[in-house]
Amino acid sequence: MTAEQIVKELGIEDSSDTFKARVVTKILATADLRFARIVDEIMNDEERQEFQNFSKGKMPQEVNRWVEETYEGIGEWYDEVVQSIVMGIKRGNP
Repeated sequence: MTAEQIVKELGIEDSSDTFKARVVTKILATADLRFARIVDEIMNDEERQEFQNFSKGKMPQEVNRWVEETYEGIGEWYDEVVQSIVMGIKRGNP
């Protein structure tokens, strides 16, 4: 889900750019934490050690690429996490 899609889905298109940016940033930060927990839970000890060794000093894009290569299709899960957060906000249950 893009920032524009999040804004539209929440119906905040007419809000200030500052407010929209703050909302999108908070949603994506929450999604990052939830997604990291999911990834951690599916890793076995060997994968977790490999991840820790690989990710030291790496840029987030490199780490994301490793995760997506190691766990095929997991990028779609991130989008679903974002979508669930947005839907939760719309229902009043973030």
